[in-house]
Amino acid sequence: MTAGSGGGHEAAWTAAQRDVVAAIDAYLQATEDRDLTTAHGMLAENADLVFPAATRFGDLQAMATAAAGRYRWIRKHRDHYAIGSDEQGRLVITSRGRLYGENLDGRRFDDVRYVDVFVLDEGRIVEQHVWNDLAETGVLDRTR
Repeated sequence: MTAGSGGGHEAAWTAAQRDVVAAIDAYLQATEDRDLTTAHGMLAENADLVFPAATRFGDLQAMATAAAGRYRWIRKHRDHYAIGSDEQGRLVITSRGRLYGENLDGRRFDDVRYVDVFVLDEGRIVEQHVWNDLAETGVLDRTR
């Protein structure tokens, strides 16, 4: 797991909490590697994948297809995880860190902030909400 600066909270996590964070980390790694079959196995049926600009995807293939028009590749420095719950008692896992990759023009980028929030129900991802500064930093701007 690449979780890093958790402010020391990881030491207080239960084994079950560490397992859930490891599962989210594995999901993120699988999506980075475009191992969509593995990643899909972690999603609940009808999972809601919400990306910047409120772009919603019903499946990972649609997400990967859209991403191919934005950059050549992207990965995450997954620096911090937090664990909580929502009003329905579902687990909420937040992954926070920095994106790095290569835009469509071949320009490398790094240290672009991101936050992913996952909602899990019965061990499956039912929601993924993605926020990042890719557009604001200009790394996706093909005119630069």
